[in-house]
Amino acid sequence: MTEKIDFKAEYEKLRKKYNLPDFEVLNKEFELVDMEKKENVPRALRRRLREKLIFFCRIVEGIIYPTERSPLATYESSFFDDFTKLQLSKIHRMMMVFDRKGLCLDVEDSEEKNMGYILDLLKEWPGLKRELLKTVVLMERSWQNHIEEKAQGYFG
Repeated sequence: MTEKIDFKAEYEKLRKKYNLPDFEVLNKEFELVDMEKKENVPRALRRRLREKLIFFCRIVEGIIYPTERSPLATYESSFFDDFTKLQLSKIHRMMMVFDRKGLCLDVEDSEEKNMGYILDLLKEWPGLKRELLKTVVLMERSWQNHIEEKAQGYFG
């Protein structure tokens, strides 16, 4: 049975050693509070950051690579013009580089390699987050506009 560790205390050691953000800052972004049973803090932290990255990769993939198997993705993809899809494609490539680096670390990892990955991703995260926010806001507004157009049609 895995012994519980004080994840926050272990994180604090890494924070000082690698100049990471405060725990609360990272917790707000990546939901770290439930990680107290993890033995290898750098690995667990890297995996948690990668999980969120992959979550957004899949959303972006649905926009730039819609398939007939997903009518929803095809419909949402229509919300975006070609220029926006090109910009999303660039963001997607950057996220995929981080994804594949994370996979490599699942094969062979060390504290230093995990922390390098984490620091590199945290450096890029604010820009990625800004672009992802624009994307999801556009998605939400497009759905809202669709609802409003349908509602207006009933009264015409």
